[in-house]
Amino acid sequence: MNIAIITIYDGFNRGEICDFYPIIKWRQKFKQEGVHFRFFRNHQNKRILDYETVFIDHRYYQYVIFKYEKYKDTSFLIEFMNILRANGNRVIFFDQGDRPNSEQWHLIEYCDLFVKKQLFKNRDIYTKDRGFKNKIEFTEAYDLSIDQKRKNFERGSEYKCCPKDQAYKIHMGWNIGMYDYREFPFTKYYPFGKRRLLNSIYKLPKFTIDFTDKYIDSSFRGDTNKGDENYSWQRNHAIKYLRENSDYNFKTGKIIPKKQYWQELRKSKTCLSPFGHGEICYRDFEAIIAGCVLIKPDMDHIDSYPNVYIKNETYVDLRWDLKNMHEKVEEVIENYDEYKDMVRQTQKIYKNQISSFEQFFNKFKYLFSSAD
Repeated sequence: MNIAIITIYDGFNRGEICDFYPIIKWRQKFKQEGVHFRFFRNHQNKRILDYETVFIDHRYYQYVIFKYEKYKDTSFLIEFMNILRANGNRVIFFDQGDRPNSEQWHLIEYCDLFVKKQLFKNRDIYTKDRGFKNKIEFTEAYDLSIDQKRKNFERGSEYKCCPKDQAYKIHMGWNIGMYDYREFPFTKYYPFGKRRLLNSIYKLPKFTIDFTDKYIDSSFRGDTNKGDENYSWQRNHAIKYLRENSDYNFKTGKIIPKKQYWQELRKSKTCLSPFGHGEICYRDFEAIIAGCVLIKPDMDHIDSYPNVYIKNETYVDLRWDLKNMHEKVEEVIENYDEYKDMVRQTQKIYKNQISSFEQFFNKFKYLFSSAD
């Protein structure tokens, strides 16, 4: 099986922002299974037509439209997908957006599979016309400002749901937990996202397993944001709580250098990880690697892989409106020893999912097969 991947990445990135890092790190194992990949950064390359299956990263079309302004809209991509399917190629569209919903439903009829990093457990949501463009489910719990509510309402008429006859094409892929979270020396000398140092040698990131020297009660790095509240509401409330509560040793504030950030996280008992543009964020996995108790808004509505979101087993859940944040954070801190086994369990689950090629391949082999 020969697979072409059309993306802004070049096939060598370590994976700090590369959604295809599992393919890069396990390239040799894929070859043993008879699966061969090649990365393309230009859809006009005629050699793409020679590949049985073509993966299309949605960031690619955004890149050429918005950064290089080569095209005005996605009509060029629709035309290209039609050419591929007429040629007999199997087309798999990867929507790498942060939310389980999509802004790309107008493209689903032109591909064979439509893959998301995470999906709603209730798949009926995808075909329900809810009247809002990019409606973010968890923001319904927020006490948004009048101005933000007005902005959300004004976007309402533009929402497009997935056509019911196309919903069968929706499949789950892998999330950002599969990125490369190793720490390398001298990384400041490498451009972000282009770090090729030892990219062909895969090892697990360095997990913190000794919890005896954790003197920081909780941490969350970030700065308050006065922009889009759909993104910033939970973050702002978490920061406010950590800043104003002097009864505990909390760490918050603006972003700090990566090395310092990891050192701080490894000394933290807990880590607050609010939603942002979507539910899943890098901080979730960094906290697990650093041996923190992950405290996060309820994730019961999401299917994803790696799945480190098992309520009361791998993370401590919060209400979406964060009204129980104070009591939950403080309960964990006051009874920290009782939560160490939760951290160990979460690390065990996460290690298993990111280190097993066989598990990954078996879970997603429908993508790497010529069968529909």
